[in-house]
Amino acid sequence: MLAAILLKIFSCFFASQAKVLRLTDRNTSAGLNRRSFVAGRIRSMNDSVAKDADNLHIAIQTNRKVRFKYFHYDREKKKWYSHNNEAYVVSPFGLLWNDGNYYLYAYDGVKFRHFRVDRMEHITV
Repeated sequence: MLAAILLKIFSCFFASQAKVLRLTDRNTSAGLNRRSFVAGRIRSMNDSVAKDADNLHIAIQTNRKVRFKYFHYDREKKKWYSHNNEAYVVSPFGLLWNDGNYYLYAYDGVKFRHFRVDRMEHITV
């Protein structure tokens, strides 16, 4: 479902974005070319998520892969890592802000997946 929403948003956004980017110089265009989309209401987030989102934007702009560990919480609120406790290495495509959370939309070499940025640790570009 998230993939369908992203595709719909991306198709509308890129048409408008292309027009704006053509009107700016190269440096301004590179800074504006962030694949980030907002849906729903915005609320404040902690500083580490904002910093991680900025680093992910840089990875998207420079076409670099991202490495991170991804965690969940069980019913007892104990943290556990998915992917057999191994780090994911993905090619990031875009960021989506939805319902108070940033999501990374990325290709893992097999399929496109989405990850909540606040559940990503040890992010390296």
